[in-house]
Amino acid sequence: MSAARRVGVRTPDAACRIDRDRAGVAEGVQLMGDGNHVLRNRIIGAAERGVEVRDGAHVIANNLIADGALDGTALLVDGHEVSRNAIFGHGDQGLFVGTLDNTLQRNRVLLNAVDLPDATPDCDANLWQDNVFKTSVSDDCVQ
Repeated sequence: MSAARRVGVRTPDAACRIDRDRAGVAEGVQLMGDGNHVLRNRIIGAAERGVEVRDGAHVIANNLIADGALDGTALLVDGHEVSRNAIFGHGDQGLFVGTLDNTLQRNRVLLNAVDLPDATPDCDANLWQDNVFKTSVSDDCVQ
């Protein structure tokens, strides 16, 4: 991969599957399209975001996302399933949720500047269940 590339893996189309990739660039995985699956990857040392979701609804599960400069995972559009990920050591937010209708369960999100922020109004449009974390700037909905 050339040094000029900023994105490790970009999914411009629907129904892609990224399985067991190892990324370490500006953005490890950038999701567009709809119905993509990011499964069992090691995304370590991203200069920006480990996983950035820009379009569509996706599944992000069983990944190690660690030691990035900014966010571990950023959900910028609605409707994702994020489960069983280990998200550690990011300079900003571990798992940033700024959208609605997401299911976030059984993630371990620790040692980030802020582990689990939900930036939606009233923090009540996402399902948070059985996540392990220490810090959140959201209402009591994050769990």
